[in-house]
Amino acid sequence: MSWTRKREIAKEWGFEPGSVWECEIRGKGVVKYVHAGRLVVQFQNEVAKLLKKETQTLFPFKRLTRKVAAQKQSHREKLCKKAENKAKKAENARKRKRSIVETPRANSLRSRAAKGPRLDRTRSGQDYEFLRDMGKSLPKSLTMCNIQPEARHGKFNAYTLGFGVDVRPTTIPGALRRNRGLFSTINIGKNELITEYSGTPINRARAMQLRAQGKATHVKGLNYDRFLDGNRWPQIGQGAAQMANDGKGFTKNNAKFVVKFDSSIGRDRCFLKALEDIKANEEIFVSYGRGFWS
Repeated sequence: MSWTRKREIAKEWGFEPGSVWECEIRGKGVVKYVHAGRLVVQFQNEVAKLLKKETQTLFPFKRLTRKVAAQKQSHREKLCKKAENKAKKAENARKRKRSIVETPRANSLRSRAAKGPRLDRTRSGQDYEFLRDMGKSLPKSLTMCNIQPEARHGKFNAYTLGFGVDVRPTTIPGALRRNRGLFSTINIGKNELITEYSGTPINRARAMQLRAQGKATHVKGLNYDRFLDGNRWPQIGQGAAQMANDGKGFTKNNAKFVVKFDSSIGRDRCFLKALEDIKANEEIFVSYGRGFWS
């Protein structure tokens, strides 16, 4: 396309070649010609190629008084600042998305935790990072448990699955191989909190509904109208009190359920509390109450 034709197209668009136009963001510019469907405008710091739709942001340049020029300048600065903030937000969103993608999955975290002795590995800095990735509280056996904010995990500390307690096939005679029980992997003293009862909060009506359906085997009451439907498959780093069996007719129970109000998070929490000294690799038994067997 010839130079003359490019200038003619600019006139057809309503822009006289050589005329001065102004953009709120870029400032003052001189119209050149139209090339490849874009209007070429020479601004002070750059050469812009604008689509026909983008040319609507241009307006004829007029000499302004100092007062109006200052207003224009402040308005332009606001627009630039707004554009910078928008770019920063977009960059932060990309970083968050990248961090989510790069976060290792729970399966890889569990396999990483299983490479060495569980209790010994919890003393390494890598495992603090592991617990943070899992989003769970640190086990109370660690002296550095205050590295996590209390407001996030509450004021009570207890052992978690893989870090003080474990789920294995139960020692109850005659039980099927798939029947599981809760075991301690370390020595636990009398009156110590063992682990938390983790589950989904439900109300009394839902608890009664599950009981009528015969699905309330892991439902635990906190108070009159608040219950927990325990997790059947707790993950590493979670409480596992709901996995403890009742030793009725087999052995004496060595733990009991206690409900404590956590003022830091404003709700009741249920824990297993040791009734006697519990040795490592010993199964933990707790009474389910008279109502469970009736």
